[in-house]
Amino acid sequence: VCPAGSYTTSCAETQDSSGQIMPGAGDDCLGDADTRSACVECDPGHSCKNGVKTTCEDYHANEAAGGKRPMHTIIPGLLKHAGRVVAPFGVMGGAYQPTGHARFVSNLVDFGMTPQAAIDAPRSFADGSVLNVERGYSSDVRQTLAELGHTVQVPEVPLGGAQTILLREDGVLEGGSDPRKDGCALGY
Repeated sequence: VCPAGSYTTSCAETQDSSGQIMPGAGDDCLGDADTRSACVECDPGHSCKNGVKTTCEDYHANEAAGGKRPMHTIIPGLLKHAGRVVAPFGVMGGAYQPTGHARFVSNLVDFGMTPQAAIDAPRSFADGSVLNVERGYSSDVRQTLAELGHTVQVPEVPLGGAQTILLREDGVLEGGSDPRKDGCALGY
């Protein structure tokens, strides 16, 4: 059980032998003791994220309805190459997630990293006026950034977490799991 006012996000990506791919992410618990365990069904088969951040209330900004975009950070991704999906992936970490998605894809595509290396690579994130730079970067890099005028800080906690499965061109599935969080890549 998560303490009141806290949450954790998890993600699970799957691929089967026929090439079916699915990214998934969800919050394990949210809100306070009154809303954490409440499950809301707006209509048959439509879950409203445990009643937190989405609502069945008509005309509400976060109403669960077509064309609405409720504010939340559950954003799993799919990577396409040459017209086919080759990797489901997820990056957890609140406001870091969009940056994390871009960093992960860039590490794979632009830098040719393996899924695990792309996940393991050190991260940075501009949070307001502070540039969080993980310990994986050298002190020289942090010093240069500070000399350029950035307020650099080494974050106390990891910047997000990630999971993926890459369908390689040779047909092998290659998984990656972030050591910053609990999890693992499994195959059979």
